[in-house]
Amino acid sequence: MNKTLFIFGFLSFGICSAAILQDGIIRIGKFAYKTKKSKVFLKDESYHCDWFSLYSPGDEHQAGLIVEAKRNDTLFVSGTYKIEPNEFIVTNYYHYRHSHEPDSSVKIFAQHAGGKLKLSSFIEYTDGIAKQIR
Repeated sequence: MNKTLFIFGFLSFGICSAAILQDGIIRIGKFAYKTKKSKVFLKDESYHCDWFSLYSPGDEHQAGLIVEAKRNDTLFVSGTYKIEPNEFIVTNYYHYRHSHEPDSSVKIFAQHAGGKLKLSSFIEYTDGIAKQIR
């Protein structure tokens, strides 16, 4: 599972294939961000994923999340996001895990000068107990 979390956290296109599904724009604070939704296949885990990414207007990646990761009909990861004033909050839920592994995580990306989003907080929860990673 830790290997899976690492793969989801850093999603390298060297180990997967992707196809853009839909583009859009969302606003956080006074800045607009491009959104891209894609289908990604993680070869190492054989997961088919729906991936959501935020990009600056200059096409610099800012943040992302796995909306859904499945193998066959089994859901392994699901995720949601929330927009707060000057923050992008990502929540992932990990299904089918070992008891000592995280069951969910929350990442908070804070907006900095020029609209750049930077990871300000990363918390993993295991059986309801929070562990601050960053």
